[in-house]
Amino acid sequence: IALTERDISAHITAVKNDCVSCLQRIASLVMDTEEALLLLDPQGKITAWNKGAENLYGWSKQEMISVNIADLTPEPGKTQISRFIAELTLDHSSPQTLLTQRLTKDNQKLAVKINASVLGDHAGEALLIAFSEQRH
Repeated sequence: IALTERDISAHITAVKNDCVSCLQRIASLVMDTEEALLLLDPQGKITAWNKGAENLYGWSKQEMISVNIADLTPEPGKTQISRFIAELTLDHSSPQTLLTQRLTKDNQKLAVKINASVLGDHAGEALLIAFSEQRH
C-alpha cells in the first residue's frame, strides 16, 4: 500500500480568492446604479457602497468601507440586523427581505426595505451579502 499526501490548502485559498475577486468584479458593474447597493462580508462589514447608497444616506464610499452595517442601524434594530445577517449566512438558498431603519449622515432615521441575497462559492460557503436598499 502506498500513500501520497498532498497539501491542497493553498489551492483552496486561491480558488476562494478567485471567487471573491470575480464576485467583486460583477458587483462593480452595478455600483453606479441609482439604487442603494451594498456588499457586506459575512460579519456585516461593508465592502462595497455605491452612488445610490451615497445619495440615500449621505456618506461617501470612502467613509463607509469597513464599517459594520449594524453601526448604521438605530436601536433596537442593531440586534435585528445582526441576527438577519447570521441567518442569511447559514441559510442562503433564497433572497430575503427585511424592514428596518437606517441612520443617515445627518443622523435622521430612515425607514428602509432591504432585499438581501448571499453570494457564495461552489461549496456553499457565504462570501458576500448583497443588500439592495430603498425607502419604505
